[in-house]
Amino acid sequence: MIRPSEKGLAIIRKHEGLRLEAYQDPGGTWTIGYGHTATATKGMDISPEQAEALLRNDAESAAISLEDSLPVDVARDMPQHQKDALISFIFNVGAAAWNASTMKRKILENEPPFRIAQEFTRWVYTTLPDGRKVILPGLVQRRRDEAITYQGGAEGNRTVANLLTISFLLYLFGRP
Repeated sequence: MIRPSEKGLAIIRKHEGLRLEAYQDPGGTWTIGYGHTATATKGMDISPEQAEALLRNDAESAAISLEDSLPVDVARDMPQHQKDALISFIFNVGAAAWNASTMKRKILENEPPFRIAQEFTRWVYTTLPDGRKVILPGLVQRRRDEAITYQGGAEGNRTVANLLTISFLLYLFGRP
């Protein structure tokens, strides 16, 4: 069974941030806690303990979506760091977007991890209430962290970090 690790939950906490009062995200969705949207409503308040429970529940839901979308052998053999990166990704974009993604297709086609990690660079946009798509700097950082996590970790691997940064820049600004 796929489950988020504490490291995976830490990625989500870092990028979602903790908000104990409901707010509207840049896309206009009511959100509370660590990025919880399913039951968030205007004027809602929660405790830190409730936020943590919602986070764990939402991360478990993302893990179930990941597991349900992959063949048993792929899910079983996937290293935990890849599961954590994908759970964070699904937590943020939702199961429907994940299931329709090129990233999922590349995993199913057994592409090399670096090629799969590059797919995170495509998911840095949000749609504003007026319909415009804009790049969110917070999503750029989140996707970079998810891509590096997918590759096995950020800390000591400058080559992976640098290549992913170049990939992000090429994707965002086009090839010369």
